[in-house]
Amino acid sequence: MSKLRLPVALVFLAFLVFGASAMAAENPAKMSTDSDSTLGVSTTLSQSAVFAAFLSDVNGGADANTAISISNIVIAPPKISGISTPDLNDTQGPITGYFYGNDGSSYVYKTSDNPSVGSGLDEAGELGPGGTWAVFMSEILGTMGVDNFIGFGWFVADFDAVAGTYTNFFT
Repeated sequence: MSKLRLPVALVFLAFLVFGASAMAAENPAKMSTDSDSTLGVSTTLSQSAVFAAFLSDVNGGADANTAISISNIVIAPPKISGISTPDLNDTQGPITGYFYGNDGSSYVYKTSDNPSVGSGLDEAGELGPGGTWAVFMSEILGTMGVDNFIGFGWFVADFDAVAGTYTNFFT
């Protein structure tokens, strides 16, 4: 058995090295050929996302609720420390929330459909550069007629960089 370990390990190592190189070569978006830039190819699809591991809205926020803060953290300058950033130019846009309940339910919320929920959005439901959207989970789900939710969610922003926090309150 010990005689077999070395050849198997070498085959695995060769596959790991050559297989990873072959996969990277097939997907040039993962590689940069520009020697002075790590952003020489497109690194954004004009969207960024944050994950919230635990979101709650129990009895319309009376028993449990989640306070959510989503921030637009980029105003992409033409150059960052001498690195060309032609693809970082989407500085404003709406946010879409994808919520998955522990009971198998799922909901989608778009700020562009209801910009008056929470605070910090413009009249089109977009979050501008340096802005923060503050909202309660009960406000979001209330627009859909949902009073009880426990689960997780993704917030996908239609701009280049997003940051978010959330805090759960239980009464």
